Amino acid sequence: MNRENVRDRLIHVIASLAEAMNRIEEPEEVLEYFLKTCMEATGADSGSIMLYDEEEEALVTRVAIGLNKDAGGMRLRLGEGVTGWVARHVRPRLIDDTRTADDYVRIREDLLAEVAVPLINSDRMIGVLSLDAMQVGAFSKDDVTLLEIVSNLSSTIFVKIADNRTLRMRDRFHRVLLEISRILPRSLSLQEFFEEVMTTTQKAFRIHR
Repeated sequence: MNRENVRDRLIHVIASLAEAMNRIEEPEEVLEYFLKTCMEATGADSGSIMLYDEEEEALVTRVAIGLNKDAGGMRLRLGEGVTGWVARHVRPRLIDDTRTADDYVRIREDLLAEVAVPLINSDRMIGVLSLDAMQVGAFSKDDVTLLEIVSNLSSTIFVKIADNRTLRMRDRFHRVLLEISRILPRSLSLQEFFEEVMTTTQKAFRIHR
């Protein structure tokens, strides 16, 4: 695959992500769109994004496409499987034939190639992107380069959106607490207070009972 083709694919992927950012607000949506875009750019048949949980010291699947139901709740220790290896060493890994990789964790029997790259934000590994294909040698070094560039960009976008969502939630909680403080003196009973608190919370967070 020539360099011009990689450049064109990279431009397309970045343009797609930029367009998506105009309408995506939730971090999970960023991950799902990012995964779909990378799969399309590389011709992958399946893929997943696992994020690192510091408390559990494990990778936890957050988004998966084209894999079985078990993949949705999968957890891997650092160093476990190809994905865990990438997380531990913070380096990409390209597997031309999964049948020759002793540490490959097989989820589907027909997946014969894999490429995995670390997700890095501010020099910190936050997860791993893994793509699979049903054809041996389906991925190239150019794919690795493309995914590394896009992964770094998408990791930053994901973290910023997650942080902004946290700030929005804090602001909403602050406003709810102020409103509740106004409700309390007006309440004639605990039941009335409870109902007014629930109504206020529902309005602020768009919760439906």
